[in-house]
Amino acid sequence: MNTQIGTNDVNTTADILLEDTWVHGNGGRYSILVYNSNRVILRRVVVRHDGNWTDTKGDPEAGITFYNSSNSFTENVIILDSNLTYHAWQSAFYSVYNTASPQSTSNDAWLGVISLNNLSGADGAGLRFDGNGGQTGHQIQDAVLWDASWGLNVGYNTSVSLTATRLTIGRNSGSSTGIAGQSSGTKTISNVRLFNATVSDVSVSGTAQGKPTYLPT
Repeated sequence: MNTQIGTNDVNTTADILLEDTWVHGNGGRYSILVYNSNRVILRRVVVRHDGNWTDTKGDPEAGITFYNSSNSFTENVIILDSNLTYHAWQSAFYSVYNTASPQSTSNDAWLGVISLNNLSGADGAGLRFDGNGGQTGHQIQDAVLWDASWGLNVGYNTSVSLTATRLTIGRNSGSSTGIAGQSSGTKTISNVRLFNATVSDVSVSGTAQGKPTYLPT
């Protein structure tokens, strides 16, 4: 099953609320896609990506995707157990800006979210930023990104500006890149607890290894 908000046909989709929802089942690149839209809220949503997307072009798959959409947020959302073998798995939460569309990806937020057990082979992130254009004004707060290859991937192909605080990132076993990305843009990341995870190419303040007890800024 997949749910799409927004369309290629118009860029005026706005002011949508989706809450108290459980999304699962076969089919679809994205379990929930917010596309070419503005002011969309996903609240108290649970997602499990069950696969069976058979596209042969290598198009990405993810749990919840903000794609060329702005001023939108997820709040108290869980994406869990998306750990099958997928065609081209990217991440549980996915943020994309493709400059071919007139709508930017900016001022979005992930608040009180959990990505749990979304590891597909050696791939996948808890939250990833991607695309060919810059993203600005994003906020991440009170997030748990657990059991993925990457916790927070802040972009290798884009400029990303964001503020993130109170993050718990890690793996139960093995190791992961907890926070990484070589994109340009201003990133203010603080109050992070890491477990079996590292930080690469990003400046982070207030980090510690071990149990999820947050540090002061």
